[in-house]
Amino acid sequence: MLTGRGSLCEPASSRFCWREYLPGYDVALCPVTRDRRTGQAFFERVEAGALQAYTSVLTFDELAYRLILALVAERYGGLPLDVLREQEVTVLREIVPPVRTALEQLTRLPNLHVVEVVADDLFVMTESMERCQLRPRDALHYAVMVRLGCLNIASRDAHFDRIPAVTRYVP
Repeated sequence: MLTGRGSLCEPASSRFCWREYLPGYDVALCPVTRDRRTGQAFFERVEAGALQAYTSVLTFDELAYRLILALVAERYGGLPLDVLREQEVTVLREIVPPVRTALEQLTRLPNLHVVEVVADDLFVMTESMERCQLRPRDALHYAVMVRLGCLNIASRDAHFDRIPAVTRYVP
């Protein structure tokens, strides 16, 4: 079951927009998840068809970046951004292949629909930045949600609670 704004509840709809930095979709591919059990349960429900999940390509950009930083920290120690800046080509040559594999595997998850960000999303993005005091990336995720008509979101990001029309569930 997903946790919705602090209480256990079943979603009003089985359509979800998904936005997570470190999903628990596969413990072997993503060993740095904060809570493997609940993340895993969410993706199992998506895979089984109990939920239809929608995400934008922006989520994959965020996920790739977080995975790169986590793998750099794991393999090199130190501060990941410093290591990446100092040895960018060497580090990326080593780190990108497993990140690419993980992202490709995620795109093949049944019932996960990856959608584009389009130019028309920019108006809703800037409007929601001002009206709901959202950061640009969160506002862009919201703009895609509005375009899809999908106002349920699976995310640990409490910033989405500022949008009255959105119901956030914590996977």
